[in-house]
Order: sequence, then structure tokens, then C-alpha cells
Amino acid sequence: MKKSQPDNVNSIFEYFLKNFFLFHRYDSVNPDIHYGIDNKSKIQIVQEIDDVFFSQKQDISPENIIWKNWKGKRIPFCFGKSDKKEILTEKNNEILINYDIVASAFYFLSGWNEFVNSSKIFGRKMNLRFFCLTTSMFAAALGWKVHSAN
Repeated sequence: MKKSQPDNVNSIFEYFLKNFFLFHRYDSVNPDIHYGIDNKSKIQIVQEIDDVFFSQKQDISPENIIWKNWKGKRIPFCFGKSDKKEILTEKNNEILINYDIVASAFYFLSGWNEFVNSSKIFGRKMNLRFFCLTTSMFAAALGWKVHSAN
């Protein structure tokens, strides 16, 4: 993995990659993947998150989430600016992931929404419900089994 972002964003990306490789039993030590556009790596992931987003303890309004379809599943992307792009594009033997799937996955799977909104009495129940729904949809879109408490 190549680095060009501040440490907090790199830490999230390294955490994401480590767990992705563990989950998929991928053994490559140095995959040719870059978080950000460098116009030379085999796989490049667009980075659309602001470097200070998590340090400012911000939340995302549900209206700002971009929903894209991928192989019959709806995937939420939190940090996009447009819903007009394809999720993946290929050019000159390179793959470009046009949405910030790393930051979106971290947002949903870490429980960030609940952490930021835990002090709000009325907002918490609605946000927790929204968080659970979108986290389940994100996990299901990635092919992970989602277990219900029922």
C-alpha cells in the first residue's frame, strides 16, 4: 500500500485492508492498491473524506448518502459528491473505485453514527435504527452474513 495521506486516514485504510485480507484470506504483502488517485497503482480508491471529519465528531445526514447498485445489492456511500459515476471504471489495466468505500465502511462498521449521537435523547433512537439498517445493508452488499437477534 502506498501512503500519501495524513496518519489518521492511513490508519483507517490500513485497518480496512488488514481486515479485508484476513476475511478473504489474501496473502499479498504489498498489493498494488492506493487510497487516493496516483495514476499508477493497479487499484486506486477515490478518497473523498475530509481529513478532519472524524476528529471533529461530525455525523452524516441520511439525505447525503449516495446509494449505488452493485450486483443486485444497494450499497451506501457516505462521502461522495455525485451519484452519477459508476462504482468501478477500468482504464489502461487499472481499476478505479470511484467512491470512498474505505471511509464509508469505517463509518458504518465502527458505529460512528451511534458514537456521535449518543448524547442526543430523541435523535439516538432514530439514528440507531438508521445505523442498524444501513450497516446491515452494507454488510449484506459485501456478501457478509447478517445475523438477526430474532
